[in-house]
Amino acid sequence: MSPKRKKKLKETEERERPVLAPARDGKSLLIKDPHLQFVFICFCVMAWLAFYSFMDGSITVGKNELRKSEVKQTLVRDAEEDTLLTAEKLAMTPVDKAVVTKRVVDTTGQRVLLFGDSELEGFMPALSDYCVENGHQLNSVVWYSSSTELWGNCDTLTYYIRKFKPTYVIACLGLNELFVREPQERKKYVRHIMDQCDSLKFIYVGPAFWKEDTGLDKMLMSTVGKGRYFQSKVLKMDRSHDGAHPTRAAARVWVDKVAEWIVNESKYPIKLTKPTEKHRTPPMVILRPSV
Repeated sequence: MSPKRKKKLKETEERERPVLAPARDGKSLLIKDPHLQFVFICFCVMAWLAFYSFMDGSITVGKNELRKSEVKQTLVRDAEEDTLLTAEKLAMTPVDKAVVTKRVVDTTGQRVLLFGDSELEGFMPALSDYCVENGHQLNSVVWYSSSTELWGNCDTLTYYIRKFKPTYVIACLGLNELFVREPQERKKYVRHIMDQCDSLKFIYVGPAFWKEDTGLDKMLMSTVGKGRYFQSKVLKMDRSHDGAHPTRAAARVWVDKVAEWIVNESKYPIKLTKPTEKHRTPPMVILRPSV
């Protein structure tokens, strides 16, 4: 091979040989990217400043003192605020919450108007004892074989409200509507009954169900409202010979439950201490189906 040919081949081999990075005394940099190196340096400086803020002493350079950052003050202040907030939550005991939500029972004497269907025969005497015991005046109007449709399709209730001037109205109605297939159609009558009571305290005692409910209870609850509707449906009551009306003893237990609900859960709590004896029952206004 000619000398020129050898020289050219040598130059080609040297040109294609990979270039190796110069050795650094056996050591290599962990971070080769200059941008990441800058970020790392800044992080180290901030970490040192944070550490310095927790030091008891200080560093002076000549006559100048190196000022500390406010990292310590910020962290301590946040921790103290969290501690105070937790303490405030713990201070709100169940007793304090009970005070905030305490029910206010109206202890003044009420003029009570009770109206409804034949259920009043057992319901009214027991309620009368409660009224006598707690200083309330009771007037009752029973409309035999009546329904929400009858009461809500006339102004009979308005007439007796004007006559007796009640401050508290209780409806006990619906026993004759347990066979109604579309109870939602009776909603307009229930609303008219409530409209006649206007701004008076109004409570609706649901019928004493003796057969399967077709949706009447749900309609009454949604129309009247939970705070003004007592679900008699949930009670198990002994029945009289007709199998529908509660016995007189069962009716007294019924009224006990209604009175307890009025005081503790209803929208209009009034004084209804359980009577210790039976009193003379006042007369009822009786309306016949033809009226």
